[in-house]
Amino acid sequence: MIEWISFLVSTMIGTASPIGKCDPIDGPKLHWSRADRKQLRRDIQDAAIEMGASPVFRAYLDAVAVRESSMKGSRWHDGGKGLGAFGLNLESHADKWPGTDEHPAFCNPRASTVVVQAIAHGCLDKFSHGTGALVAWDLQACFAGRFECIGIEDECTAEQQDRTTSAICSRMEARGFGCYEPIRKKDLGPLVPFNLRAAFAGI
Repeated sequence: MIEWISFLVSTMIGTASPIGKCDPIDGPKLHWSRADRKQLRRDIQDAAIEMGASPVFRAYLDAVAVRESSMKGSRWHDGGKGLGAFGLNLESHADKWPGTDEHPAFCNPRASTVVVQAIAHGCLDKFSHGTGALVAWDLQACFAGRFECIGIEDECTAEQQDRTTSAICSRMEARGFGCYEPIRKKDLGPLVPFNLRAAFAGI
């Protein structure tokens, strides 16, 4: 009975597959089947491989997407501020996407993956202090905007540390990497040029 209801809801809002689509701002959420979520995960990993990402950064991408959306890439986050598989903040990351179509582009798994790569490059440029590397924990703190927690600075509260740890550590370990695994520039793959990101995403 529940499967039929889900099918009818997905039919009513006009989609057989939710991949690359966004939930309505007001209204029923798109239905995600197990197969859809597996396909989204493959799409993210395929995009990362094409960008030249190493296994450790691909594990990080997988961990973050599970944490942020449970691989349901149509979802809104933080009361409509964030969008897509990685919960990308529309305002904060508009500068990493060509054009003004972050909504709906951030619901596209390839688009959101290339934006996360750009975020990670920016984090390493700003916070690695010439080493070209951050550990996964620090990269997650940067991704989440908890910049005061990078290197566990004095301003980082215990609550903020717990949020970062719970977001990434166990998930990285489940993927064969440690919470304090270094992620280097070469792990991210060469930065996809700004003007080629939409083409890379197929948009």
